[in-house]
Amino acid sequence: MAVIGGTKLAVEGLATVASWKITWTEDKLSVVASNTKQTVARICGVRDWEGQIVCYGHTPVYLPGDTFEFCGVVDGNRGVKGDCVVAAITLLVDYANVVPLRIVYDIAGKGPLQFTTKEITDTATPTIICPTGLTLSLNNTPLDYVASCMIRATCSLPSYVANTTSGWRCRLTGPLDAMAVLTVWLNSSALPSTSQTHTIQLQVEQNKAWTLQNFYLTAIQEYGASLPIGERGELDQYRLQFQLGGTLADGYIQFPDNRRIPPQE
Repeated sequence: MAVIGGTKLAVEGLATVASWKITWTEDKLSVVASNTKQTVARICGVRDWEGQIVCYGHTPVYLPGDTFEFCGVVDGNRGVKGDCVVAAITLLVDYANVVPLRIVYDIAGKGPLQFTTKEITDTATPTIICPTGLTLSLNNTPLDYVASCMIRATCSLPSYVANTTSGWRCRLTGPLDAMAVLTVWLNSSALPSTSQTHTIQLQVEQNKAWTLQNFYLTAIQEYGASLPIGERGELDQYRLQFQLGGTLADGYIQFPDNRRIPPQE
């Protein structure tokens, strides 16, 4: 036995994985009765699991609501597997610290999770994209002084436990949604209009982009200035929060491979 460094981690079906983590729980019930000798007994309870996968890159393999069998290993062959559904995907773009583009998958179990062995290796060519030089446009006009951008698409997951699930929590797919948060260095440019929808286009490669069509500006956070700057050691930033307009506003989010949320009919 030995400590594992993670250099052989892998997730089946995903390339350029930076990390994966799962949390398994069994919510046992606390019982006290006349014959438990004044102690709490724990029995039964619902079993559940969830996880998160971080990959370098810009185009998601799975979208919110997609189901797949998660198989992850920590050292090439030792790990876990179980059916899951994608609760959310998040694209992280950090211009200020020049961090490679990352996609985060939040997953939730659809039944049993097994701790098992299976040989998995990642032989794909790494897809690592630096944000330097990638443009971000608002209503077809480049937006300057952006420090970071976070785009998140989600699917609500109503759950159930029944006599057919063997004590495991299972999930169905619900409504889809999307949002974006832009962190901007305080500057002299005008703020976006709060009375109309907006189109955001985030370049992730030459001729490839995430497009957010007809999103509402729903929050302007921490807008203002502070003095003296020297006490904080950094300049001021504010955040712009946008949310999907939905079908009533013909809103959608389109990924670099032309898939959309909501899907095209």
